[in-house]
Amino acid sequence: MLDTDQHLVGARCRRFRKVGKLERREVRPARPVSWVLRFTPDRSYTLRFDGARWSRQRGEAQADLVIQASPEGWVRFLSADRAGRERWLDRSCVAGTSKSAKEFASAFDRPIDE
Repeated sequence: MLDTDQHLVGARCRRFRKVGKLERREVRPARPVSWVLRFTPDRSYTLRFDGARWSRQRGEAQADLVIQASPEGWVRFLSADRAGRERWLDRSCVAGTSKSAKEFASAFDRPIDE
């Protein structure tokens, strides 16, 4: 049985399976980007924006930013405002440039449930 936080992160991950959410929210980074979200060594996702469209694949690929998050941490990130997301990224296990981290944080300026 999943605990509440695992259930919540699972629900959030299901939303990323449909990258159309990012399309509908018109999230358009200034350049092509690739981000890896790593929840456990065998549970990660790569999100890519090629300059026109978003795609998602299970697993890890070369990325501008790699974020390692616990289920609880990921829920906190998604629930925070932009300043809170940037603080969360500063305190988290993140590999990449500060520019990439700011681009990632800004992609979630509007609530994911919109």
